[in-house]
Amino acid sequence: MWTRIETYRASTAAALAPHMKPLLLGLIMPVLAVGAYFIYGSTADLTIKTANSNPVLTIGGKFLTVINPFYRLDQRIFASVAEHLPSPWSSFYNTLLALIFFFPLGMYFLFKRGRDEDWLILLYGLTSVYFAGSMIRLGLILAPGVAVLSAVAVNGIISPYAKVVTQKSVFERRRFRVSTSLTSEHALMAYGFLAIVLSTVIVGGVNYTTAQVGRPEFAAGAISDGARYTDWQTAMNFIRNVLPPSATIASWWDYGYWINSAGGGRTIVDNSTHNRTQIALMGYALMALNLTESLRVFRMWNTTHVLVYWGHRVSKFGGDDGKWPWMVRIAEDKFGSGLIDDATYLGDNPDTPDTVERDYTLDAFFQSTLYKLMLYGEPKTAQEAQALPQPRQQADSVYLQQADKRWVDNIPDTLHGAFKQVFVSSEYGLVKIYEIDYTMLDQAVNRSRADWKLEKDLLQDVKLDGQISDDEAGFTNFDVVFGGGYEATVYSRANDTHIYFGIKMDEFALHDALGIQLAPVESIERPDIRIVNYEGHDYYDGHVGFDGEWAPDATGANSTEYAYGSGVVEFVLPLNSDDPQDLSMKPGMNYQIRLLYWSNVNSGEPTFASSWATLWVPVELY
Repeated sequence: MWTRIETYRASTAAALAPHMKPLLLGLIMPVLAVGAYFIYGSTADLTIKTANSNPVLTIGGKFLTVINPFYRLDQRIFASVAEHLPSPWSSFYNTLLALIFFFPLGMYFLFKRGRDEDWLILLYGLTSVYFAGSMIRLGLILAPGVAVLSAVAVNGIISPYAKVVTQKSVFERRRFRVSTSLTSEHALMAYGFLAIVLSTVIVGGVNYTTAQVGRPEFAAGAISDGARYTDWQTAMNFIRNVLPPSATIASWWDYGYWINSAGGGRTIVDNSTHNRTQIALMGYALMALNLTESLRVFRMWNTTHVLVYWGHRVSKFGGDDGKWPWMVRIAEDKFGSGLIDDATYLGDNPDTPDTVERDYTLDAFFQSTLYKLMLYGEPKTAQEAQALPQPRQQADSVYLQQADKRWVDNIPDTLHGAFKQVFVSSEYGLVKIYEIDYTMLDQAVNRSRADWKLEKDLLQDVKLDGQISDDEAGFTNFDVVFGGGYEATVYSRANDTHIYFGIKMDEFALHDALGIQLAPVESIERPDIRIVNYEGHDYYDGHVGFDGEWAPDATGANSTEYAYGSGVVEFVLPLNSDDPQDLSMKPGMNYQIRLLYWSNVNSGEPTFASSWATLWVPVELY
């Protein structure tokens, strides 16, 4: 047996000896090149940049995922793209069809012949198979190699049959040789069989191109066959012809090229995925759990509109309702779980304790901005959907009838003025475009800058009796320091129409005067004035005139808006008074406020005054 093995080894070595140089060159050099690159890359930040003088540094994640498919496990932005996923075996059969059998046979024929050009094609075939297996979109690179190698295989198969007259074809089988004469009938049968096999490649390839490649997501069905999916076309027409040229449109990066090229619109992120920070930030903006936070991110880009793709829970549409987990994951990869965590949105289903799940949609998703934009205005029942076009009813029936009722139960009735719907595609309602109103964000910014952040609630517990009740003591309170070491605590709350101030100051006596001044943030020269026990009036409602002098309001004071007792003064002021000389206060806006105190006197200039503080009139933020 050992003698036989030695014989095989010697014959194999003799057969490979003439080809060892190209074999070693073709196998070792790529390994050395990849190894050197990884050694270099371990000391460099391999990020894709739009402009860089060093071409080595521009080699980024997409290329690394081709060489090392496991790299995408740590970079979920690549794993989120269907074209970047590894190719399943079925895709090779689906795209190569019968050529999948000719391809390795062609490699065998070239290896056996062993010319220099044969080694080139062999290396191309091997590397293209590996790369296509690593990333499904690289099947385009595999196609030329398969075509050439399959042609070599077909040529090698039919060559003996071309000599059908007197020549004999010799087939070597192990240790004996069989010689036979081929007739024209044999050649005809061989050509006919190959023609049938190869014709299936042509027919199957045409059908595959027509059914799948020829119907991209942008135009999922041909109008000629009645499968009209014109939502994206009409949406791009709206962007091109209706939106102003200055409009900046936010959307998930999948639609960036469509908006830019087909719609002529300005986008923030697109399919190039060069700027991963922008993409991660867009994912965070869409998946934020309150509208105000989304507005904060959108303002960073001066965004005017937001586009979302609502797939109605129909898998073939491929809408944002299926892509949102990747938005969360990509944002988490970039910013960390401290800002956004996929465990907040995805996890175990509490209704199935016997089954451990990781990708169950948790309730937090239904508070996200993306969900609200996708579902806003959608019918909640089949009866409501009957007023819509028939194709739209068919699409809506999927999410209306699914077992998870949270998709219907959480449909928002309002977007609180932050987003105004300006377009919904008429066919299936897949594409929705919203105009952004940053008023809520401005109100939130005002709140962050204010010293006094009031809460909004009912004022039914307020009692104007010159005392701070237990309910009133539970209001938001602020400490105030006067000159001379005097201190006071102000309890305050507001509703939609009025604002309450309860001032507790131990030093205040019934023969003293105590009041407040209110003024716009940008100007404190002419404040509104409210004082108790001043210049012989229980309640003084006045203002500072153009001449800088104090004067009572022409319409007089409202005696029901105040009360005071020993150590306590209370005011309830209307936000919008009928008196034009009163300061009109709008919810969400900031104003200046300070306290005035007259010690043992009740006329003239105040004895002590606090510093001006910024007061935020409360409004609901979402």
